[in-house]
Amino acid sequence: MKSILILVFLATLAVVSYADDAAGEEIVEVDKLSTDIQTDLGDDTEDFKKFHKKFNKRFKKKNMKKLAANFKKNNKRLKALQEKAKGKKFKVKMNEFMHMSPEEFSEQVLLKEEDLKFHPESNAIDHKKAKKLREFKKAAVRRAKKGRKNHPKKLKKVEKRAANTTDNLSQTEINEITAMLRQMGFTGEIVFSEEELKEDPIVPDPTQDEPLPGGFDWRDQGVITPVKDQGSCGSCWTFSAAGILEAQHARKYNKELIDLAEYQMTCVYGGTICKGGASEVAFEYYKTHPGIGLEKDTPYPDPPASGDMSCKAKPPTPKVTVSSHISLLGSTVDEIKDALITDGPIGVGIVVNSEFQYFGGGIFDAPCNATNALGGHAMIITGFGSEDGVDYWIIKNSWGTTWGEDGYVKFKMGSNHCDVESRRLNQAQIV
Repeated sequence: MKSILILVFLATLAVVSYADDAAGEEIVEVDKLSTDIQTDLGDDTEDFKKFHKKFNKRFKKKNMKKLAANFKKNNKRLKALQEKAKGKKFKVKMNEFMHMSPEEFSEQVLLKEEDLKFHPESNAIDHKKAKKLREFKKAAVRRAKKGRKNHPKKLKKVEKRAANTTDNLSQTEINEITAMLRQMGFTGEIVFSEEELKEDPIVPDPTQDEPLPGGFDWRDQGVITPVKDQGSCGSCWTFSAAGILEAQHARKYNKELIDLAEYQMTCVYGGTICKGGASEVAFEYYKTHPGIGLEKDTPYPDPPASGDMSCKAKPPTPKVTVSSHISLLGSTVDEIKDALITDGPIGVGIVVNSEFQYFGGGIFDAPCNATNALGGHAMIITGFGSEDGVDYWIIKNSWGTTWGEDGYVKFKMGSNHCDVESRRLNQAQIV
């Protein structure tokens, strides 16, 4: 009887395996590539095996002919780019998208032109007003440091909403400062702690502004969460938005790093994140709706779906809610640096070319133009620096840690390279 059961089990397994194979669902083992696939790959066979193992790919047998053809063309393109990059400030290397054609990469991973345009309907605070507020904060800090040993080194953010004043400041002075903040676009009551603003009302004095440092990186402050991987899904805008909110949470709550749920942003556009979008639209959504929850409650699919996704009717308990967001479009490089240091990481959009797709390290400076542009992409500026006389932005990507420099790129600064200083450029503050 036992022998009969074993035979039945084996027969059933054989039928299932055959059915999977017939349906084309069988997963290919990289060390057991069929003869015809190896013939198609030719001299690129070993590179394909390295790619398959490095990125832990799971390819279905029915798709192998197409995937092998894409890889072979991309590997040829990569080798040509490597020759072209010799002597330049950056290098290129294999990436996780080498099984996709350029058209598939553009369609499935990148953003369309319309998604790179800023959405004015999001009611973001004007960047000029935001600049005035930053000047106000810095002037307040400078005044607080002058000749007051017991005075705190930093003032609480003056825009914080509460109903607490101090006897050390006259009501007239409180009203003057409050009126100034109102002109900058802030509403609600203003906080002044007992040791703050003891003598004169603080007036911005840009002429005494401290010079900007030569380099700065929010990673050094312990508030930047790990690099994530969006996969074959045009959801970069969600990772840009979530990464900024995660950093603001860490800045506000003693460097507590949290993992927000990009997949919850299906609610922003009513059912999809893979078809592109804009981070400031997400900020506006989480300003007027319940905030975004944690990744553990709404996990990002693996692999992500390329079509529509269902928005949860009752999302999990919110962890972060947006209080305000701003556009920095039209700002100078120094104004962008100033905003970065004062108010946290900045969402940024760029035009992507092939060199960027295969970026492997160094300072990226390959020009973008109408003939080599593949599409748009949203990321996060976390800092800036300079190397061998070349200034650059430090930008966090969402293509995993195998891409670039552990998931980051040093992007040439100052010449609006690939539109890096003229797309997106937004910040958000949280409740």
